[in-house]
Amino acid sequence: MRLATGEIEEGALVDDGKDPAAKAFGANGGKKRAENMTPERRVEIAKKAAGVTDKLWSMDDLCRMINAVAPKPGPRGPYKKRAP
Repeated sequence: MRLATGEIEEGALVDDGKDPAAKAFGANGGKKRAENMTPERRVEIAKKAAGVTDKLWSMDDLCRMINAVAPKPGPRGPYKKRAP
């Protein structure tokens, strides 16, 4: 918008408050990490992100896990007020 209104010229450097050296170093971070990583490690990270495990869950296991985190039912009150 500032370019359209003429406040700044096209190609002018805009100071975003970040250190230019840190920006240059950070721009290469992901590429450098990928270069140094073994294919086995990449597969491990991808499996972890996808939620893939070696365990085959049974319905009993799933029900036990759901019941463990489900809130316990509280006391139930009367649905209608009793007349005196």
